[in-house]
Amino acid sequence: MLENLLLGVDAVADSAVLAALVVGAAIGILTGVLPGIGPAVGISVLLPVTYSLEPLTGMAMLLGIYCGGWFGGAVPAVLINIPGTPAAVVTTFDGYPMARRGEAERALSLAIMASLVGGVASVVVLILAAPPLARLATAFGAPEYAMAALLALALVVVAFRGRMLAAITAVALGLFASSVGLDPNTLGQRYTFGFTDLLAGLPLVPVVIGVFGVAQALALLETDTVVAPEDRARRGGIRWRYLGEVFRYPATLAKSALIGTGIGALPGIGTVLATFFAYLEARRASP
Repeated sequence: MLENLLLGVDAVADSAVLAALVVGAAIGILTGVLPGIGPAVGISVLLPVTYSLEPLTGMAMLLGIYCGGWFGGAVPAVLINIPGTPAAVVTTFDGYPMARRGEAERALSLAIMASLVGGVASVVVLILAAPPLARLATAFGAPEYAMAALLALALVVVAFRGRMLAAITAVALGLFASSVGLDPNTLGQRYTFGFTDLLAGLPLVPVVIGVFGVAQALALLETDTVVAPEDRARRGGIRWRYLGEVFRYPATLAKSALIGTGIGALPGIGTVLATFFAYLEARRASP
C-alpha cells in the first residue's frame, strides 16, 4: 500500500497535473457558486475538454472541479442565503446570520478550512480502510436504504426545531416534487397532467433556483437594509486569521469527518444526510 501511495504522490507531483488540479478547483468553485449547477453538472459540461489531455491530467481536472464545487456552494449560502449545492443548505443556518452581522469573511474562511479538513480526513480513511468500506457498501440493501431515507427526512425536520410545521410542510412538498414523472416500478405516469416534458420528473436546477433563489430575492426586496457596494465587497472573502479557527473545535472536526466519511462510503446516500447529521450532532454537543 505504501509503495502504491508513493507512486501516486509522484504522479500527482507533475507540474501539468498540479496545474490541472488548480484550474479544475477554480472552475469547480465557480460552478458551485451558481445555485442548482453544482459539481456534477460542471463535470458533465467540461468532460469533453479533458479528451485532449493525458488521462491523469484530465482526471485531476475533473477531481478539482468536483472538490471545488462542493466548497463553492457555501459562498452564496453565506452571502445571500441561497445554497449553491444541496449540501450547503445547512451552511445557510449559521453562515448567513454571520454575514448579516458583518462576519462573512469569517464564515467563508471557516467553510473552506472545514472543507479542506474533511476532504483530507476522508482520503486518509479511504487509504487505510478501503476494503472494509467496500464490503460495507455491498452489504447495503433495500431495507438499509429505506431506513437511511427515513433518517434523512427526520433529520431535516429536527434541524428546523421550533418551526416544526414549516419543516414538515417543506419535506412534504419535496416528496411531492420528487414523485412527479414515471413510476420506476410500474412506469405509470404521476402528476404529469399529460405533459410529456414532465415524464422525466421536475428538473433539479429550476426547482432549486425557484425554491431558494426566487424566495430569497423576494425576502431581500421586503427588507429595508441597504448594503453599500464597498461594504458588500469588503465582507465577502477569505481571511488568513480566520482559517485556523476551526482547530479550536477538534472534537467537532473529528466527529463531523467521521460522519461524512461513513455516510459517504455508502453508495447513493449523498452528502445532504451527512451534513444534516453532522450539524445536528455539533449543535447537540455545543454548550
